[in-house]
Amino acid sequence: MLLTIIFGVVTVIALIFAIYTYKKSPTKEDVKEVQKVQINLSKKIGQLEESLHSFQDDIADHISSDEPVRDEVKKADSSFYHKDYKKAQKLYETLYKNVSSFKKNRLLGLLLLGKGVSIGAQSNYSKAIEIFKEALDYKDYMDTKVKSKLFYNVGLSYQYLNKIDLAIEHYTRAVKFEPEYVIAYNNRGNAYVTKGLYKSAIKDYNKALELNPTFAGVYNNRGNVYFRIKKYDYAIKDYESALNLNPKYTQAYNNRGLVYDEKREYALAIQDYDKALELDPEYAIVYNNRGVLYGKKGEYERAIVDFDKAVRLNPGYERAYNDRGIAYNFMGEYERAIVDFDKALKINPKFVEAYINRGNAYADKGEYEQAIEDYDRTIELIPNYAMAYYGKALAFEEIGRKKEAIEAYKELIEKARPQYKKQIAYAKERIKELQEKIKKEEDNQ
Repeated sequence: MLLTIIFGVVTVIALIFAIYTYKKSPTKEDVKEVQKVQINLSKKIGQLEESLHSFQDDIADHISSDEPVRDEVKKADSSFYHKDYKKAQKLYETLYKNVSSFKKNRLLGLLLLGKGVSIGAQSNYSKAIEIFKEALDYKDYMDTKVKSKLFYNVGLSYQYLNKIDLAIEHYTRAVKFEPEYVIAYNNRGNAYVTKGLYKSAIKDYNKALELNPTFAGVYNNRGNVYFRIKKYDYAIKDYESALNLNPKYTQAYNNRGLVYDEKREYALAIQDYDKALELDPEYAIVYNNRGVLYGKKGEYERAIVDFDKAVRLNPGYERAYNDRGIAYNFMGEYERAIVDFDKALKINPKFVEAYINRGNAYADKGEYEQAIEDYDRTIELIPNYAMAYYGKALAFEEIGRKKEAIEAYKELIEKARPQYKKQIAYAKERIKELQEKIKKEEDNQ
């Protein structure tokens, strides 16, 4: 069974900041520039699709054929295989009670493992961990493969709970007992990616592929790491390997499309997005990614059509609302843009991009006080977000609050990375000009 997760943190400060090299007084268009790169970023990281293998069952495989209960366990396994997880859970529970009434042995641990896996498959990960811990009481009766499977499932539960260090710890114990546990290497690789430990992730993916060179999902995942570290040709090669093994692998088409998009090979990117949607017409992420690409090309109406489809398929897709809001803002439809940013923030109150983009929309409308409020909310969430200080400074200038603008520019200089010498110089220039204006005004009083 394959489940997919979307993970990764959007890092936007450096890429957005690189566009500011003005040698003039700021205008509304300066604020608009924030969005010009923002629409490029919306899909950059966080819209990749990873292959995460799910809970491992097959309890009957570990029970000898002379055990009278084996046939009943196979029925529970079959229910799990057919995704009737509640029925599987109930069968494992009944078997456990019957067995525990007259003996305690390896079988009890196996039945608890089956119960925990069934509960985990119902997304009740904390409860699953409790059951797995009960199963550990019988670990002395388990062979190494059963122990490995148990630790694997504990690791997976922690991974779904975003307790990544504990996930890595338990995957490591799993491969210690079963050094050829391919999917444990794959999932631990995903966990390393979450922590930004890309070298460790690649090492695990390499090991998984050494053990199973036909594992398409691992090629996809390793390709995602190469994309993140900007080794685009390596990424494309891995996605192609995944697609050679599985020509209907929609995730790989989506992800390769992102790489082509990043390389500005837009025709190839659209071709991959189109193929992914041909295979899966309800793939909301691909509609959003293709919409972002159209936005980058200035084809905002086509972008909005794709964003509309994305939110229709997934009404809780906050990024699609954000990206559609950006497109509306470029079209001058500020009210509709603000409505979309509001929707994104209702779904995710900590969505930083939506705050700064809504601030931009308010600034474009001339509602600078509300724009400043949104820039401040951005700063509360990410105190070193240089562009929020930039937008704030521009807004203060528009309403004549020169002293506050100076302070915002000073914050920008403090928060901006050293390599942005031109931008820092621009902020210093604005501070000097504003200070001179303030002095003249004071002298004239």
